[in-house]
Amino acid sequence: MSRTALIGVDWGTTSMRLWRFSSDGGIIARQRSDLGILNVADGQFGAALAAVAGESLATDVPILMSGMIGSRQGWVEAPYVMCPADVATLADQLQPVPGDIDAWIVPGVAVREADGRRDVMRGEETQILGAQLGSARQLVVLPGTHCKWVVVEDGRILDFVTFMTGEMYQALRRHTILARLMPEADAGLDDEAVRHSFVAGLSTSLSGEARLMQSLFSIRARGLFDELPPELAPALLSGLLIGAEIGEGLALCRRWGLGGIAPLVIGGDILLARYQTAFRHAGLATTTGNEDLGASGLWRIAQQRNLVA
Repeated sequence: MSRTALIGVDWGTTSMRLWRFSSDGGIIARQRSDLGILNVADGQFGAALAAVAGESLATDVPILMSGMIGSRQGWVEAPYVMCPADVATLADQLQPVPGDIDAWIVPGVAVREADGRRDVMRGEETQILGAQLGSARQLVVLPGTHCKWVVVEDGRILDFVTFMTGEMYQALRRHTILARLMPEADAGLDDEAVRHSFVAGLSTSLSGEARLMQSLFSIRARGLFDELPPELAPALLSGLLIGAEIGEGLALCRRWGLGGIAPLVIGGDILLARYQTAFRHAGLATTTGNEDLGASGLWRIAQQRNLVA
């Protein structure tokens, strides 16, 4: 096996992804763990990282981390940098981790406008910059618990907004009266009836007379009248919420001067399938990127900071 030149880590609230890089930037190993920062006892982040890496952390191998590990609840807080932000901006503001290892944390990115609008991201910035987009203005969408819509131009993150779509789905799905109508597990869109239910939710939210709060309660009413089988209710809920996000996001894109531009959607397979379907239903094609773009972003930042040759 090639010698490890860099360890890159995307360390979030509930999970961790770790990559080992060779000297030419190739990924020689990938690991994934449920040891998110909230699952690390007593702040023992060094021990948790060593456990996932599977060996003692060598002092001569630099470690570059991004995500919630740089939050106030993480190993050490890495202050936000303001938009516009690029690879050089992030590399210049890396936060060193105290101790006897060569470890650094990428700062998050923030929006702080004069009109009072505030927004933040941690971790997504490495995926966005890892995509190495061209100089033209581009829309990047990163589905998840807190979905980001980001405008990128000439290698810089110019602006972004966050939608709490994923968190709202889980809250409504598990902790409201709607939960009583739904099965424990979600079904995928490869089931035709599930896909139809998801698209029905999209259509409702993307219509000109969309009323999200009313539509959400209609899930319960339809269930009571046996018009909505329990196994289809989660897909309808998901479609309603993602459709509402798409509608609001596209209106924002017109303000950003991004009308009609095919977005780059970055994420895992399940959410990619849902957002591709949603954008197609809204009349837009998409391109996609997987979670290894985060690794590419970490490598680029490490190069910029001279952590690797």
